[in-house]
Amino acid sequence: MALIPLAGHGAARDRAQWRPMVPAMAAEPFDSPDWLFELKWGGVRALAFIGPEGVRLVGQNGTDLTDGYPELHELQTNLGGRSAVLDGEIVAVGPGGLPNLELLRPRLNSLILRPGPPARRSKLFYQAFDLLLLDGEELLETPLWMRRNQLHACFTTSKVGQITEFVSTEGAGFFEAVAGLKLEGVLAKQKYSYYRPGHRTTQWLDIPALNVGHYAIGGYSFGGGRKKEAFQSLLLGAYRDGVLTYVGRATAGMASPEAWLTVRMLEQLHQTECPFAVAPRVDRLVYWCAPRLVCQVRAGEPGPNGALRFAVFTSLRPDIAPEACILPDIA
Repeated sequence: MALIPLAGHGAARDRAQWRPMVPAMAAEPFDSPDWLFELKWGGVRALAFIGPEGVRLVGQNGTDLTDGYPELHELQTNLGGRSAVLDGEIVAVGPGGLPNLELLRPRLNSLILRPGPPARRSKLFYQAFDLLLLDGEELLETPLWMRRNQLHACFTTSKVGQITEFVSTEGAGFFEAVAGLKLEGVLAKQKYSYYRPGHRTTQWLDIPALNVGHYAIGGYSFGGGRKKEAFQSLLLGAYRDGVLTYVGRATAGMASPEAWLTVRMLEQLHQTECPFAVAPRVDRLVYWCAPRLVCQVRAGEPGPNGALRFAVFTSLRPDIAPEACILPDIA
């Protein structure tokens, strides 16, 4: 898709310089009058470049997501002809109106297959939570609470575009409600925080209610005849100080067609060397891979040093760069 110019873009930064700001991890929920607390939607993070000429959606790793979500091309009407860069998430909702990443899996897989717009439709929308540029004026040095006020003033909600609500001060109670619904967790953001594109910051905190994470695939093993199964497990890692650390394996949760798609991708990444800093002991036939493909898993309570326990595959994440898979330092 061709780049969509933004009217009044002026001297604002080149589009390649725009990247989502990333939260640090927090150990537990808290209350504070200086913080805002939002639902962690568990969708696909995307910057939305919106102008009179159209809409462009860009994922965390710079991947163009626009063609995979044709419903969201209507977002330009939410701004009434104005131009903006928004930060938010693409969210699909399932039964009961709760967010469900499972419904987005065909869209994420289409980033790999590139077959054109996906045939399967689901109820989805763009959940905006930040305003980074408006009519050519950058707002990165504007405090969060002021950016949110301007977002509400310029953006009209619709069936395809909404603005994330937040709770002020009472983060612990909000977290309990979110955990009770078995949703991913809460994002805490300092009211006066500036926006730092592409940076991980303790001014935003991720407070998980479920152990859901993104990991680079460094290899895969077999547990039986190859004709019967694509693989036995995915060997997963995350980075700390630039070094890929093995954290565990995912052995379930993937449908057969998706498993074979994953193997076809990983076969292109085969290498003889183990990509992990310390090679894991695997009592199976193993293929090592360059850690360029990312997946999302859900796991039980983490073991020592963040090791995954009972990890279940939930989706391939071609919209996320392997370098973004970081072993967290808890704030």
